[in-house]
Formats: sequence, structure tokens, C-alpha cells
Amino acid sequence: MSPDDAYLLDIVLAAREIRQLARTVDHADFEESRVHQLAFMKLLQDIGEAANRLTPATREAMSDVPWPEIIGLRNRLVHDYRGIDLELI
Repeated sequence: MSPDDAYLLDIVLAAREIRQLARTVDHADFEESRVHQLAFMKLLQDIGEAANRLTPATREAMSDVPWPEIIGLRNRLVHDYRGIDLELI
């Protein structure tokens, strides 16, 4: 398995976890549950980190995916953690 294949797999697995988690909590409960908030943020960070590590050629081959926004979200979650809007998550 190439490194890019491994990163793409990480992205898919984290996205599946997010989808599964989203089924267990409604919006109101999410706003009250710091555990859920942190879980979503961590998984989104993982997706952004894996996206950032993809080669430019792989990102270009999947140009319909908004890579800059995905990576940018990761950067906001990590570096601007005090300014995170839960609506964004």
C-alpha cells in the first residue's frame, strides 16, 4: 500500500466514524456534549492531517474534493482552538 493509499484510507475511516457518531446525537445534544464536540473535532483534524500529507499529484487527481478547505479546517481546529464555532463542526 502506498502512503497516499494509506492516507486516503485514514480519511475514509474517519469520515465513517463521523457519520456513525452523527447518528447518535442530535444538534441540541451535540451543543451540550463536550465529549461529542471533541470527538468530532479530533476526527476532522485527522482527516485534514491525512489530506495535507497526500501528494500534490493525488490531490490534483481528485480535484473535485475541496482539499484546501479540508486542510484549512484542520489548521483552524489545531491553531485557533479558542475561536471554533460549533456550527462549523
